[in-house]
Amino acid sequence: MSEAIFCFDTASVRFAIYPPEGFGARRVIAEIGEDPLRDHFGATGGGDSLLEAYQLHSAEICAKAMARHLAAPHKPVFLTSGDFDWVDQVDEILHLAQTTALQAPGAEQSRAAHA
Repeated sequence: MSEAIFCFDTASVRFAIYPPEGFGARRVIAEIGEDPLRDHFGATGGGDSLLEAYQLHSAEICAKAMARHLAAPHKPVFLTSGDFDWVDQVDEILHLAQTTALQAPGAEQSRAAHA
C-alpha cells in the first residue's frame, strides 16, 4: 500500500512516487487536491474519506503524478481536477457515440446485415 497522508493546511493528500532509475530523486512527494478526490474519485467526507478515495484509485493517481514529474522533474507535483477532466469527457463521448449509433436511422438494418 502506498504512503499517503491528508494535509489539512493544503487540503490535499500527500503521497510518495518512485521514479525509475536515471531520473534523479529516489522518492518524490506529490499531492492531489481535495477537489479531484471529490469530483472524480468519490470522496464524500473529511480527511479519512479523501485518503480512502486516494487509496482506492492510487494506481491512476500515481500514474498521473509520475507522468507530470517525468515531464517537469524540477517542478512540484500537485494534481487538480483539470488533470482528470479528460477522462470524464472521453467516457461521455463514448457513451454518446454508442447511444447515437443505437438510435441512428437504419442502425437496426445495418446491425442485421452484419449479423
